[in-house]
Amino acid sequence: MAACCFGQSSIVSRLDGLVLDPTGHAVPSALVKAFDVARGISLTTSTGEDGFYRFARLTPGVFEITVSKAGFQAATQSEVGLAVNQARRLDFNLTLEKGNTTVTVSAASAAVQSQSVEVSNLISERKIERLPLNGRNFQRLIFLTPGVGPGDQFGDAPVNPSFSGTRPSTNTYTVDGVGSNDERLATGFYGVNAATTDLGPDVPNVISTEALQEYRTISSNADAAFGRGSGAQVNMVTRSGTNDLHGSAYWYLRNAALDARNFFNNGPFFDTQGRAIVPPFKQNVFGATLGGALVKNKHFLFGNYEGFRQRRNEQSTANAAVPNAALIGLMPGDLGTFYRTLYIDSGIVPASGNPAGAFSALSAADRSAAIAAGFPSALFDGNTANGEAGTVL
Repeated sequence: MAACCFGQSSIVSRLDGLVLDPTGHAVPSALVKAFDVARGISLTTSTGEDGFYRFARLTPGVFEITVSKAGFQAATQSEVGLAVNQARRLDFNLTLEKGNTTVTVSAASAAVQSQSVEVSNLISERKIERLPLNGRNFQRLIFLTPGVGPGDQFGDAPVNPSFSGTRPSTNTYTVDGVGSNDERLATGFYGVNAATTDLGPDVPNVISTEALQEYRTISSNADAAFGRGSGAQVNMVTRSGTNDLHGSAYWYLRNAALDARNFFNNGPFFDTQGRAIVPPFKQNVFGATLGGALVKNKHFLFGNYEGFRQRRNEQSTANAAVPNAALIGLMPGDLGTFYRTLYIDSGIVPASGNPAGAFSALSAADRSAAIAAGFPSALFDGNTANGEAGTVL
């Protein structure tokens, strides 16, 4: 049964605070301007009778906040960073006007999340760019969030985490406010990537890491803007163009030359001296980005292309205990036909004798039971010289 959600989660930021005079009283009707430094867009509001102001919907980015009122010196706070789904408070204390002056605070103050009770972890653009990511999969950084553990696995690599013991299927993934969950999957990956493939856990994301601005993982106490599940809320924001034309090109290479051989890998690839080596593997992730303004201070454009190429063979050798030809020959009916097709006809087990490997005879109790059931005693006497039935690793 598929679930559906028509609403959009909040990706905008909120900024509010008080504007006070030198005596600590509220300053009503003060003009408050929020200037988006990268996009050149300004938003304005004014304080109420209690001196309180609020910008309820600001696009995540860096702002310059200016407060002005007749009779007071204008005050400016620069480098006010707002992250995705962040609620931040910024108060101003105005001083009486002494000529035409403006007080500017240029040092960026530490952002303290005091306006909500959510437990979250912000993965900023700086972290995405500088932390090592195998396959450039930004979702691996989700595991930096407190309280997260491995959930669904692809081989040995977790792809969909579990938060505080909840099921991985209860996590919610949103991209620019729109849900990105695949409700059809009973197992596997539920967010962003629709499903894992035989490319392994390093399959690239539907969203390129280079096109991502930041994302916030809310592990508990998410507000009413979110819904769907009781697990984590992973809220992603893609990059946007700015007034300045900017772009990038990138290429990430990974190959077998720097890989170590799995300890249990005993083939099928060998060097000239017969020693097992790392299977062939080559992976390339490459692309480019370009962003700018269509109309300065009004309309913006950002585009990204990413290519993914992977060439590999099986990266490890699995060990399994299989029946030898003598034991398969004793299996009756359809079971015997199935085992002969699976092991002998496919060449895994030779039609006579044992394949190369560690032979193990059946236990003494199993051998006695087989002889008592009427099977040839020579195959269950513990003597490998006469075609003992058993298993081979």
